[in-house]
Amino acid sequence: MKLLGRLPHEYDTWLWASHTVPNADPPAPFAANTRMCGVILVPPTYLFPDEFVGLPLDDEQIMYFLSVIPLYREEMDFKLKHGAEALLERLGEVGVSEILDIHRPNECG
Repeated sequence: MKLLGRLPHEYDTWLWASHTVPNADPPAPFAANTRMCGVILVPPTYLFPDEFVGLPLDDEQIMYFLSVIPLYREEMDFKLKHGAEALLERLGEVGVSEILDIHRPNECG
């Protein structure tokens, strides 16, 4: 989470839905008990109602919310080759969501 929070400021960029972010280069596992080494950002649709997309700050600005789904390296590679929609469809078919399960199967491995 800290990496994602700092990334836009350190690299003068932005994050949005369907962006994938590896944990270092080359991607390294987040912890010793998992091979997950990156994330994909998605709208928060599983745990939250559709209305929870954004919070109006004033008449001109909206703060948008995104969920973070940890990925295996093969899943990030699949996304780069076939696109975010194909990866999210594949993950959705097996019920992958914002709820972290470090033991979930690698859907592209």
